[in-house]
Amino acid sequence: MKQVPIVASREKPFGLYIASDEEQFSKGIAAFENQSKTMQKNAEQLRNTHLKFGRC
Repeated sequence: MKQVPIVASREKPFGLYIASDEEQFSKGIAAFENQSKTMQKNAEQLRNTHLKFGRC
């Protein structure tokens, strides 16, 4: 099975694309990693909010 490096851009031009070189691949991976960090931070903030209400 062939793997295809599908990555995303949060800068113009926005969207998903197939990385055609190492630079595009690195930028795409960085975008996914940053999104993951942001989502983890948001989840932690939400978790802390629920603790304040006595839930969880």
